[in-house]
Amino acid sequence: MRFSIMRKNYPNQMMVFPDAADRNLSPWNPEDFPEPGMNDTPVVRFRSYAKINWYLHILGLRSDGYHDIDSLVQLISLHDEIEISPSDSVDRIICNYKIPTGKNSLLIRALNGLRERNPILRRQHFSIRIRKSIPPCGGLGGGSSNVAGLLCVFSRFYPSQYALSDLSEHASTLGSDVPFFASGYSVARMQGRGEKLSPVHPGPERFLVLAFPEFGVPTKWAYREWDRRNRQYPHPGGLPTEVHALLNAGGSPNILELIRNDFEDVVFSHYPALLTLKQIMIDEGCHHAFMSGSGSTLVGVAGNDEQAQEIAESLRNRGFQALPVSTRLPESEPKNTID
Repeated sequence: MRFSIMRKNYPNQMMVFPDAADRNLSPWNPEDFPEPGMNDTPVVRFRSYAKINWYLHILGLRSDGYHDIDSLVQLISLHDEIEISPSDSVDRIICNYKIPTGKNSLLIRALNGLRERNPILRRQHFSIRIRKSIPPCGGLGGGSSNVAGLLCVFSRFYPSQYALSDLSEHASTLGSDVPFFASGYSVARMQGRGEKLSPVHPGPERFLVLAFPEFGVPTKWAYREWDRRNRQYPHPGGLPTEVHALLNAGGSPNILELIRNDFEDVVFSHYPALLTLKQIMIDEGCHHAFMSGSGSTLVGVAGNDEQAQEIAESLRNRGFQALPVSTRLPESEPKNTID
């Protein structure tokens, strides 16, 4: 995530900070907030990136109602843009998509959780403007990324109020993908219900094509259907032998050998149009095509940037919504290596 701050007294001067992993940001002075009546001045502006799941294995239902998973996730160049500015008496969320904005929405729950830990914030309200490019219910983690960006911004500017452990704990209560987006990692292996993260370096540098169906797939529905199917045809549990061997070989497994998504059979059986679109992407030249998360976005792997743009244009000419993107690479030191 790339952060920028525009101070009220210097509307044409923008201070740009590297990203969420930067530990050298200056403390946020509450006086930077404009006085009531100047609410149109943006105070914090940042990008909130999408992710893809190179592989996603569902290991089983937990006693707390969540699922244990094993997944390799990576940020991609597709992103939303978010501005946070003061609000007079209530929190406001403004978005170009219809998203949850009530008191039980993730963004409001995140703000209230931050207030519980910081008395200064209890006296302030905020206007959050989101320009979404990441489609909701698309399996790209857009909502979780927005929430994690909010947590990162406030934790950077109130470091004494938010210990890293508190931030991680708060993130894990808001969604399984939130800890990854809040971690500052570009690529990580995600385990447990999503809170156990192992950074990967160097991550795969790939050019991709995203194809967006006209419908989304709710994550809760996808897990419920997986549970129903698993009762009929019990999942063996654990990683498939070949994936486990690749991850523990100590070398640099080809990312294309790891691609797998346990949701595909469940989701494709209800939405056969996705299986058709996957085959079309391969026919158009993608080396591989797969679903990210619980869908509905499909990801195609192209040979290079030029090919990704050509395939995306061909898909658009056939009436599909498609976009060329690229993976984002890690900026911190890692433990594992995958090409």
